Amino acid sequence: MAGKKGGTAGVYSWLSSLGGRELFVLWDRMDENEVRIRRATARDVPAIVPLWQEMMDLHAALEVQRFRPAADGAEYWAEAVAGWLKDEHCCALVAEAGDRLLGYIIGWLRQPAPVFEPVVYGFVSDICVVPDCRRRGIGRRLFEALKAWFRERGASYVSMRVAVANPVSQAFWRSVGCEDYMDDMWCTLEQSSWGFDTL
Repeated sequence: MAGKKGGTAGVYSWLSSLGGRELFVLWDRMDENEVRIRRATARDVPAIVPLWQEMMDLHAALEVQRFRPAADGAEYWAEAVAGWLKDEHCCALVAEAGDRLLGYIIGWLRQPAPVFEPVVYGFVSDICVVPDCRRRGIGRRLFEALKAWFRERGASYVSMRVAVANPVSQAFWRSVGCEDYMDDMWCTLEQSSWGFDTL
């Protein structure tokens, strides 16, 4: 965790590992409220979906021409998440205070293509924090907890895709130690009357 005056921003301790539902508690020295990071369950999905939808809407506004979520995307995603929660290669965590869900993160264990050396790495597919709790370390804490899960399973590094048009997200990932590796390029194909039979 990033250091603040007098040391780290919080104390991060493992409390239990019952039935595969790890529970983390993080105490922020700047805030007396308790924030818990725990494994997500099917009961959390209805609270996670609006956060996912907000994230999708934000990117759709930033990339009007290229980022186009489907009208029924939230329904599809909610159903997919319910399945991911049962996948041993997936870790979905939520941050909560009291009965309120503050944010979530989803990560996957992956392996590169067979042409590369066989390693296990972590991939972050989703992360979002409720608007009024942003810039308070919740996203960082979620990522720290997910990194702990990755490490325990032998992952050697973590990767993610970050929108170029989203400077806030870019800044967040750099603040937690991530760096540029490859650019994800884009080329729009002009419509034409040509068909494959003319090539």
